[in-house]
Parts: sequence; structure tokens; C-alpha cells
Amino acid sequence: MPPRRNWVIQGGQDPVYAVVYNQAPAGSGAAAYQAYATFPYGNSNSYVGSRAADGGAGYDTLPFNFDSSRVAPGTNIPISVTGTDTATGFSLTQSGSVTVLAHAAPALILQGQIVYLSSKNTVTFQTPTNNNFAESTPGGTPATASANPQMMGDPPGVPTDELDLDSITFSGSSAITTSLQPFTDLPANDDPAQAFGFQLNVNVPAWGDYLTTFTLHYSDEQDLPGAFAPGSELASFTVEADIESDVTTWTVTTVPEPGALELVAVAAACALACRLWRAILARNVRHVS
Repeated sequence: MPPRRNWVIQGGQDPVYAVVYNQAPAGSGAAAYQAYATFPYGNSNSYVGSRAADGGAGYDTLPFNFDSSRVAPGTNIPISVTGTDTATGFSLTQSGSVTVLAHAAPALILQGQIVYLSSKNTVTFQTPTNNNFAESTPGGTPATASANPQMMGDPPGVPTDELDLDSITFSGSSAITTSLQPFTDLPANDDPAQAFGFQLNVNVPAWGDYLTTFTLHYSDEQDLPGAFAPGSELASFTVEADIESDVTTWTVTTVPEPGALELVAVAAACALACRLWRAILARNVRHVS
């Protein structure tokens, strides 16, 4: 990828600066100019000005604004700035490129399968149960089992920003725990072999079915334009462990971000309101006729 100074997270406003020199000796006439930037979505507004002759000792700075929300994530996105001497008609264009990253998006790897947390998915698998107790023996050693999933900060596809896991909360059975801890700047790597490994553990006094939901509060790395604020994004996965004497059956279900569910609920409410309004309107029309 290009150097990090050329990176922006989609949605960020990234400044692009042009500088105008007048290299004529001091005392010569001022140079009149016009300048504009070209982005994938079109040209910016133009600056019109003049620069006094000083042998190139000073310069005018012209700020332009690259709106990354108007382009798809990708690498080598072209941008350029064109300056024209309005007295002579001479033009000069300087070009560069920028990388626009999608927002960080955590995913799990379960049994070699990439499971996205942005949609509902269910994966079931089994691990051995470490069972050294008899249920009829008070104070016996608990039954334990563990699984070793992984986390990716960059599911395959478009280039993605690095992931910050800011905090983890849970609800449900306290028997199921995880070794996953907050971290910063998990590299955006499409290779599952480079994913971040952690453990799911269950330690219970008796065989049975246990359920816990883990909620991840995450964000983008914080040193790039357009980053989500720390802890502002949510993703959840529910872990069910059905412990038997020889095997533990794990069912991991990813739960979409609550905001997505709220949008669906709002849409449903709007649809219902529209139906009610049409029904009332229809009654009124029939009444008038």
C-alpha cells in the first residue's frame, strides 16, 4: 500500500494542499493564477489570485478538500491539482494517489470458516469435555471445555482500516468466559493465517446447556481521518455450550449491530403508518363520495 500519509478512512474529509510560487526576481510583475483540484467525482472550485515576484522565496497555500465518502474504498485513487498562469495561459498539473479504507470490521474464524459479525450466522462444532467428576459426588472437579477461535480485522474484499477493540461486555451465564482482551491496531490482513487467536472457555459444576453473549465495542485506529470514535461501534456473538460427559457442542451465533435492527424496526413502523394512513384516506374518500 502507499505510505500512511496517503491513507484516509471512507467518510473522512482529507485536505489536499497546493502551493504557488513566483520564481521571477523581486521587483518583477506579480503572477496571476487560477488553480483547481481534480478528484474521481469531479473538479473542485477554483482559486483565483496573484503571487508577488520574490525569486521563489515564498508561496501561496491553496487548500482543497477530498471527500472520501464519494468514492469506493480502494488503492491508487487518482487526484491532481492544475494551476494556470492566466496571463500566459501556461498550465501545470501535478498528480498523486490516495488509498481509501473501509471502516474496521471484525470477523470471527471458526473451524476455518470466516464468520462476519455484520450479519446473522450460526456455526456449530464439537470439542472434547474434560470431565473428572461424577455428578453424584459433591465437590467433584468441574467439567471444562475450550475452543480456539480467531478474530480478523479485515475480512477479505476491499482494503480495510486497522481494528481497535476498545472493550468487551457480556450477558448470560458467567460459566463461559473468553481470553479475548481489548487491543489496538489489529493489522488489516486478508490472510486468515494471520488472524488473532483467543480462547472460549466453559467451566461448570454439572453437565448441561449454558449460554453467554459477548458484545464487542470497537472502532477504527485513531490516527487516520474519518475514524469512528472509540467504542462507538458494536458487534455481538452468542456462545452456547452444551456439555456432555465426552463432548461439548458449541453453537456460535453472530448478532448484527443493534443499529441495523433499529433501522429495520423503524422501516416496519413507517410501513405500518403508511398502511394506516392509506386506510384512513380510503375511508375518507369513500365517505366523501
